[in-house]
Amino acid sequence: MNHGAMRAAAYSMSLALLALLAGCSDGYPRADGLSDRRMSVSAHLRVLNHYLADSSKERKLSVKDDCHLVLSKRQTAGREKVLLPLLSMDVAIDTDQKSGDFRVLLMSSKNGKSSTALRLSVKKWLDAVAWRSHFQQLQLRCAALQESEPL
Repeated sequence: MNHGAMRAAAYSMSLALLALLAGCSDGYPRADGLSDRRMSVSAHLRVLNHYLADSSKERKLSVKDDCHLVLSKRQTAGREKVLLPLLSMDVAIDTDQKSGDFRVLLMSSKNGKSSTALRLSVKKWLDAVAWRSHFQQLQLRCAALQESEPL
């Protein structure tokens, strides 16, 4: 094979490899393109509430201040409001053994006792991780604000 043919073959192989690499993704959907670190608090809440609205229960999160959310739940006697201090909440993900769905658990700990403030069931692992990530971004924002405030 002459030099020209070898160059053309190498060039063709390089283009094919480049096309293959360009077609590969990191496994995340393109719809999740906006970095959640650049999202506003209201954008995070919109996503969190989107998942809550998809569940059968009528629940909604709202902002009380930089470090507290309020979870509003419909009860038989009206609406119950639960204060969620961001820095004392933990988010866990597990699997419902009966349905196979993923559960997002929002838990608080007071006086050594743990209680679950929210249970959210989703079909996809990616949805559970997304919910946790958006909630954790609000926690990180609160922690950063507290660190920047003078005592």
